[in-house]
Amino acid sequence: MRCFVINLERETGRLGWMTTAFRRMGLGFERFSAIDKTALDDDIINRLVLRNHHNWSPGEVACFMSHIAVWRRIAEGSDRHAVVLEDDVYFSRDAADFLSDDAWIPAGVDLIKLETTLNPVLVGRRGGKIKTHRLLPLYSFHNGAATYAISRRLAAQLVTQASRIDRPVDDFLFDMTRHETPCWQLSPAISIQEMFLPDQATTLPSDLEPERLATPRLPRPKVRLTRSEKAIREIRRLLWRILHFPRRAIIPMGAQDRQSGRLAEQMLG
Repeated sequence: MRCFVINLERETGRLGWMTTAFRRMGLGFERFSAIDKTALDDDIINRLVLRNHHNWSPGEVACFMSHIAVWRRIAEGSDRHAVVLEDDVYFSRDAADFLSDDAWIPAGVDLIKLETTLNPVLVGRRGGKIKTHRLLPLYSFHNGAATYAISRRLAAQLVTQASRIDRPVDDFLFDMTRHETPCWQLSPAISIQEMFLPDQATTLPSDLEPERLATPRLPRPKVRLTRSEKAIREIRRLLWRILHFPRRAIIPMGAQDRQSGRLAEQMLG
């Protein structure tokens, strides 16, 4: 299974980090040259971005454009699935079992979140067991787009849908309240971005997060519903909870080798 690592030309340290990590797993990857925010001017941003509730930073636009470019590459390929990664992730000890091929992915599954950010999410109570992990249906937004498996079919579909950008890439992929494609979560996860590691010294500082935090956010517009629309919405919510009976959980990170950090005992203990 092809693994695409999105990496800026100037981030040679991050590329070295990922090269070492993949070498330890006995795997290779394809570096995908990220679109640099410094190459974007206002005209490009205005053509691509829908100005709604989100006040966009140039880094967020460049990040989304990089993911779209990778999806296009996947859609043009022949593999059933591929994995898209950003260049600042730590891997679990058994990550290679899930990155080497897609034989473990059930038929009909198009999108799997392979990472965790240690934020609470809603997942199904039952899921298919894969070795020591479970593949759970994801029913709420799980932030981050640093490691996910995507099918060739869905990649082609998303390239078309993302002709105009109206929200960040992780929101676009993993907000299940506004998504039509079922999404799945691997638990425990096999990767985590460094910025979400507890008590971890920063060696791979985020290029995007400081800019995102410094950019003022506009309030989300309130949607005004009629009484009948409100009633239908509440009935749908109730039926959804009855049918899916989700549980609130923090997706743990899988056990790591010492070289990757002293994390497993803290998270899973």
